[in-house]
Amino acid sequence: MTGRFLEKMRPPFTLSPIRWAMVLAVSWTMLVAASLVWTLHVQRWATNEMARAQARAGFDRDVLFRRWNARHGGLYAAVTEATPPNPYLDVPERDITTPSGTRLTLINPAYMTRQVHEMGAETNGIQGHITSLNPIRPDNAPDPWERTALESFQQGEAECSSIELFRGTPHLRLMRPLRTEKSCLKCHGHQGYKEGDVRGGISISVPMAPLRAIERPAMASAVGWHTATWLLVLLGIGISSRIAARRARQFAAKESQARESEQRFLDVLHASDDAILLIDGETFVDCNDATVRMLGYGSRDEFLMKHPSELSPPTQPDGRDSFEKAQEMMQIAVEKGSHRFEWIHRRADGQDFPVEVTLTAITYHGKGILHCHWRDVTEQKRAEQEREQSRKTMQQILESMPVGVVIIGRDKIVRQVNSAAIAMMGYDNADEIVGHECHRMLCPAQRCSCPILDLDLKVDNTERVLIGKDGKHIPVLKTVIPVTLNGEDVLLETFVDITERKAAEAELRKLSSAIEQNPASVVITDCDGRIEYVNPGFTQTTGYTAEEVIGQNPRILHSGVHPPEFYAQMWETLKRGEVWRGEICNRAKNGELYWEDATIAPVLDESGRVTNYVAVKMDISQRKHAEEQLKAAKEEAESANRAKSQFLASMSHELRTPLTGILGFTDLLLGSDVDEKERRNYLETIRASGQHLLRLINDILDLSKIEASQLEVERAPCAPHRILSDVVSIARAQAQAKSLDLRCRWNGSVPAVIYTDGNRLRQILLNLIGNAVKFTREGGVEIVACLDTSREINKLRVEITDSGIGIPEEKLNSIFDPFVQADSSVTREFGGTGLGLAISIRLARALGGDIEVSSEVGVGSTFILTVDAGDLKGVEMLSSPPADGLQAGREESPLFDNLRFRPGKVLLVEDGHINRKLIATVLEQAGLTVATAENGQLGIDLATKSDFDLILMDMQMPVLDGYAATKRLREQGNTTPIIALTAHAMKGDEERCLAAGCTYYVSKPIAIDTLLATVAKALGRNDSTTNDLNSVSPPEFCDRELVSSLPTDEPVFREIVLDFVEYISRLLAEMRKAAADGRFGQLAEMAHSLKGAAGTAGFDAFTEPARRLEMLAKQQRPDDISPTIDFLEELAQKIVVPDELCDAAS
Repeated sequence: MTGRFLEKMRPPFTLSPIRWAMVLAVSWTMLVAASLVWTLHVQRWATNEMARAQARAGFDRDVLFRRWNARHGGLYAAVTEATPPNPYLDVPERDITTPSGTRLTLINPAYMTRQVHEMGAETNGIQGHITSLNPIRPDNAPDPWERTALESFQQGEAECSSIELFRGTPHLRLMRPLRTEKSCLKCHGHQGYKEGDVRGGISISVPMAPLRAIERPAMASAVGWHTATWLLVLLGIGISSRIAARRARQFAAKESQARESEQRFLDVLHASDDAILLIDGETFVDCNDATVRMLGYGSRDEFLMKHPSELSPPTQPDGRDSFEKAQEMMQIAVEKGSHRFEWIHRRADGQDFPVEVTLTAITYHGKGILHCHWRDVTEQKRAEQEREQSRKTMQQILESMPVGVVIIGRDKIVRQVNSAAIAMMGYDNADEIVGHECHRMLCPAQRCSCPILDLDLKVDNTERVLIGKDGKHIPVLKTVIPVTLNGEDVLLETFVDITERKAAEAELRKLSSAIEQNPASVVITDCDGRIEYVNPGFTQTTGYTAEEVIGQNPRILHSGVHPPEFYAQMWETLKRGEVWRGEICNRAKNGELYWEDATIAPVLDESGRVTNYVAVKMDISQRKHAEEQLKAAKEEAESANRAKSQFLASMSHELRTPLTGILGFTDLLLGSDVDEKERRNYLETIRASGQHLLRLINDILDLSKIEASQLEVERAPCAPHRILSDVVSIARAQAQAKSLDLRCRWNGSVPAVIYTDGNRLRQILLNLIGNAVKFTREGGVEIVACLDTSREINKLRVEITDSGIGIPEEKLNSIFDPFVQADSSVTREFGGTGLGLAISIRLARALGGDIEVSSEVGVGSTFILTVDAGDLKGVEMLSSPPADGLQAGREESPLFDNLRFRPGKVLLVEDGHINRKLIATVLEQAGLTVATAENGQLGIDLATKSDFDLILMDMQMPVLDGYAATKRLREQGNTTPIIALTAHAMKGDEERCLAAGCTYYVSKPIAIDTLLATVAKALGRNDSTTNDLNSVSPPEFCDRELVSSLPTDEPVFREIVLDFVEYISRLLAEMRKAAADGRFGQLAEMAHSLKGAAGTAGFDAFTEPARRLEMLAKQQRPDDISPTIDFLEELAQKIVVPDELCDAAS
């Protein structure tokens, strides 16, 4: 190959980058210079136009002034040195004198214009001059430039302007004509002018110096920008030229490399065994030696410059003309860049041969040519023909096979498929399968175990799934064998449709699953009754395994419940070929009996002979148990109805008894005259009956609320020892009346405070302890309290043991039922409704506890109450119970019998009026002199003025609390013993009081025995004298019964009770207002005061709500505060003060 064609296509010589840079620099300089000249010219023209605009504006202004003056016939002005009479104006009345003697002269338009021009020249330098070719006034004579302008106006010019030296400096001079108007003829008519004639003009001279000053920065800026732009572009041209030079060098290097590459290309062309040609336009322009050999020519010159069709037969195998098809192939190659196709060429000897042609469009030195590569495929075509013949033979074999056959290549592409496979998968012809990936239709669910992944893998009669054309899954039995066909490793897959077999198997599995998963027992026996099959339901029900019962007779399940006649009747039915149905009681492997609803049916063969028996049995033990429970429930309901009737009868009696008393004594009061004593006795009886009736109704309401789950419990801190003390105090009177021993002790420590509903706890204890005293004829009642810590939650445990009549064992489970009583005869003996225990156990459970009972008839009973104690962290633990009122104190400690102190002075600092009054009374009756103060500041003032033997200090007070007051007294050097009085009973409160400077500590509500013992200890005296203190023993609990039973010889405590009633009414109103105003601090102080006063006066029901209100006020929770105040108001409304108490107080 000569390469002459390639040499001709090399690019010509081009201009160097440096020369191009010089041409660009010169051109750019000329362009910038032209732009600068034009810019400066435009700037100068704009300046001149600005001056011209000013001159025109001045002219227009002068014309307006003249027309105004002329329209009004001139104007008169006072004659002055600057405005003398115009000697050149010859008109009547030029000068006039005003009545006041002032001389006025007529100012005509010309005179006025001249004076305006003089003023303008002085202010802005613009000179105006009115002139004419025939001036009346010599000063109006034109200068040469003006004369030239006036003359041009005669020729028809409308304006003259130019830059002139005027008075030594450049000025823009502009002049326009003045034409004679009708109003001008008055003064100028005698000069021969007619309307419309040019009679002169006004020249305006605008100095250019100020405008040139404005123009200079703009022109300098233009010069600067042009210079900077010129330099920057020159710099860019220089840099670009250097870059272009570097790229030119690189291009030269690449050109050299291209030449080397071209040479290598020529070397490859010469060395290639394939024919390679170059096509320029539509003819061959060059080729290698292999082309000459392939075509059989002597040299390349014999066929170069010929069209490809000239080296081909007239037509190609597809029947198309070789020339037209060659043109099309070359066009496709040019458009796509490359094109491969098969072609038939003709050698020099006329023999045709097939070649694979690859045309590639290339660019050489900017010119597009086609690189043509021929590969002789004669041998390849011969091999393809042989393979096609082999394929046809194989296809004939495959078509003769009754099973589906598919041949798959290593590339997972289907090579061949027979008609059976096509029909099986629902396709129309082989083209829809052959050439596609096998996974689209063959075993898609088993790709992970596909034989294609390992051509040595064989599959023998394995169940697989085909995917039909419609997406249907077809179960097949597949065999896969690796074979070699025409030199290619392929897989020969055969498969048989097993859809019908799978359907039959599915039916069998369905029947088997129905039996296997059926919860009922299914047993199949032979005709002699030997078990052949049992399902899992049977093994689950009986406990036998299938292996244990196969071959056995079902009689192994007989329970002995049914007589032999039962089974004989069953077999007679079955032998007749009929179905037997009934209920059977069988025995499981573990010996337990169970009931089944059984259906046993014979299985007959075609001749009607019994071959097997099938038994289906459903376990109905639960149903039987439910029927028994229903029967028992019915009996229980009937029993409950009887109990309810019995209860209603008893309740009727209980209601009628107090009503009889109320109605009877009311009739006595209404029907006859009675004296005052009998009237009071009748009224007390009526009130007692009413209170008894009210308690009965309250019990019924509590029970109703509990049964309806509407009973609310309010957990708050409360003192269990105080509640026990209150209840024991109440029960002690009844116990003493029956000569019973009533004891209360601790078993270990008991918390000073627990978190529960104190009122409900008191209600439970009142009922349990009251019952214990009520049902005990002799002996006594013992109450033992302790803290039960054996469980996850701390519980308060109270055991009430009596030596009473006891409860029969069969009644122990029913005594807590609301409509059942342990013994109606006993109830009649002791009275009562039987509701107390039913309410108590439900209240105990609502408080997180329970009530347990153990009893023996004739020996006694023990009731154990437990309630949740709540979080006891930081709570003080008491090792022994305090005295329950002064009565208990007298019995357990004779120390305070007939106690009286020697004279001494005591300061009581307490903000609570009731507490202050009670404590002062107790101490005064014990022989001490008491001074009182309402807050800590007043206490300090009294302690500073007088000497006291003892100070009792409330720790929470307004103005100044007890902690601060005590600390201040100690800082002042006061060493008087101080007893802290506080309502806080938490662990650490005593330490806080002692740390503040207190000597002793007493918690509220105040127990008189504890107070007197602490006072005695503080005074350090054992020299007390005896005195009867019955009159200084206030009750620690004061409900309606106790208030009504107070002896009339205790006026002090009756006054305290009445004071409390008045105090609570006033305080609740103040609390309500403080809550509404958001004064939470004052509300907390009032709640704290109520808590102490209620405990002191004996109204413990107020203590816990007051403590809760104090806590809520400190937490500022208004939503919870209002309901608590409502509750306190409800308690206050329930207070009933006996008439005798009011009489005694008055």
